[in-house]
Amino acid sequence: MTKLSPRLAALLAVLATGLAAQAYSMTQAKNFGEQVAQASTVAYPTTEIPCPYPAILEGEVYGETYTCGILAVPENYDEPNGRQIELSYTVFYSQSLSPAPDPVIYLHGGPGGGSLIALDQYSETFAAQRRIRDVVLFSQRGAQFSNRLACAPVAFVTSIIGEEDNEYFGQFKELLDALQARYPEASEDDIYKYAYFLLCGQILEGQGNDLDQYNTANNAQDVVSLATALGYDDINLYGISYGTYLAQQVMRDYPDRLRSVVLDSTLPQHVQIHEAMVKDTEVVLLNLIEDCQADTACAAAYPDLKDRTIALVAQIAESPTPLAEPVPDPDNPDETIDAITIAQFETVVGLLNQQPALVSPYLPLVIQELAQGETATFVGMLKGELFAGTPTEPQIGNEVVNLQVEAEKLRLEARQLRVQQALQANTDRPGSQWVTQAIAAAKALPPTQETRVLANLFGVGYQIGKPRDRRTLLAFVAEHFEGDTARSLREGVNELSDIEVRHAYEAISYTVDQSVLDLDGQSTRGMYWSVVCNDIRPFSDPAVSDTALADMALPALGQSRYAEAVDAYTVCETWPVTPARDRPFDPVESTVPTLVLQGRYDLATTTAVGPQVMEGLSNGIYVELPNAGHSVMNFSQCATDIGVAFINNPDQEPNTSCTADLAPEFVLPSE
Repeated sequence: MTKLSPRLAALLAVLATGLAAQAYSMTQAKNFGEQVAQASTVAYPTTEIPCPYPAILEGEVYGETYTCGILAVPENYDEPNGRQIELSYTVFYSQSLSPAPDPVIYLHGGPGGGSLIALDQYSETFAAQRRIRDVVLFSQRGAQFSNRLACAPVAFVTSIIGEEDNEYFGQFKELLDALQARYPEASEDDIYKYAYFLLCGQILEGQGNDLDQYNTANNAQDVVSLATALGYDDINLYGISYGTYLAQQVMRDYPDRLRSVVLDSTLPQHVQIHEAMVKDTEVVLLNLIEDCQADTACAAAYPDLKDRTIALVAQIAESPTPLAEPVPDPDNPDETIDAITIAQFETVVGLLNQQPALVSPYLPLVIQELAQGETATFVGMLKGELFAGTPTEPQIGNEVVNLQVEAEKLRLEARQLRVQQALQANTDRPGSQWVTQAIAAAKALPPTQETRVLANLFGVGYQIGKPRDRRTLLAFVAEHFEGDTARSLREGVNELSDIEVRHAYEAISYTVDQSVLDLDGQSTRGMYWSVVCNDIRPFSDPAVSDTALADMALPALGQSRYAEAVDAYTVCETWPVTPARDRPFDPVESTVPTLVLQGRYDLATTTAVGPQVMEGLSNGIYVELPNAGHSVMNFSQCATDIGVAFINNPDQEPNTSCTADLAPEFVLPSE
């Protein structure tokens, strides 16, 4: 069985009591822990606090050009005096002396993604919008900084209790055996994965979270609650990925609050995504082939490219293409690749979604070379060396493309530098410094104690019945340390402000994320599964996913996305939520001015999916951008300009002529 990183210290002690009390059979799955209710009679207040994650923002002054805060809302809007949760937000103020009264509210993806960890990026992205109006970012409920529903601690648990020499292995094995009996075709690794998501749902419930409330309808009400609390009436929405799904819910439920909507990389509410996603990689690759065939020079250099690609993929699926010598695996530096498999080929196609300007020019050449048994260009692309340093042969002969390549490299380098600076600023906060001190104290203990103490530290705030507050940190210190060490850590906790106590838990969560391969860093898994299992998964049919796979022209490229669909079908059978509705939504019908932006090489919400949202938009404009992946605003100034022009004047169709300059300049075979 594949385990997570062996250096991880599990949260065994955190859950020991719960594990000892329960034999995890499938029928006991929803009985883990007791509900912890936090009642509050105050609704919708905002409190200004330091940004949850520091940012290096050139030209910005906190409190003058931007600010951060939290909004308290009911977890269940039907129980306004019940448990409250806090939503973190940032407002970037307009640079105008007389700003427009209607802000842009950005809706991040996921579900469970975030934007507040990258304020530097969004400060730049929305710079043009801020010339006229405010821009508001917020972390949706259950996401990074808003009652975070994380599963990373459970990954620690399962990495330890899954070892046969652990005292709780027998109980954990009962769960594994029950899952294996229920899903006899699943691999051992998949059973392990299903087990820790099952445990995660139980633990999140045990913390007192009502996971039924983490759905798109409540997210939409949060958007309006935040706008009202900040003093805004009419608003403009800019949604990306799941944020477009959420934007459609606001369009459905609160149309009178909307001035305009931009849907970037759209997930239509009426599309059964787990049926459609099987073909995602094929759709993107066929789009690239179609673009080549529409280009006179490319079509002449690579005739019959579609048929040749179909033959190549079938060939690789049957017999991987051997390499002249092994190369490091870019996804696992400790391993090497000695042959090109479908997985590696799919990885390169996936780069179209991430770095289309760099990848698209080469892909027809790569396909032709692989068909001839040549692998050098493919390996260079897989390793990233094709785009590093001095361009290798064959070189791109178009000056515009050369400039695009250099600009992309500089953008990525600048972004990395800012991230490093922000990380350093993050470690300088008192809450982070206390966490660093606690980790050092744990590592000074004998090895047998170190593991358990680190486990408890990483699980602090996830323990059943213990809230994430100062008392829980003090209880952790009292349980594990004594003498001068205990006194120093205790004094450190007492010196933290309430805001820095909050930040200490965020610092612990960040440490756990990094240790578990960023499991919750990009999208908190608890929020992801709650929304998917509430709103999205129940209306897809596994049989249709099977049919979609069988109907593919390139079925070998559908296996990984098909596996993701199977995961959704399986996890949602045990995730502790009730579907939010008994039938799929019809297309959202709206007269609100709406701009739909679609990337030609978007792998997550493809051209086979995104445009379907137009079915119900009587006042909608559709713009497809060449050479763009998921989230078109990140790939060209052209996309940004179109979005700005539309929000500035949503009653006038924006000028989209700049899209003509984005088409790939394909690399041709050398003579």
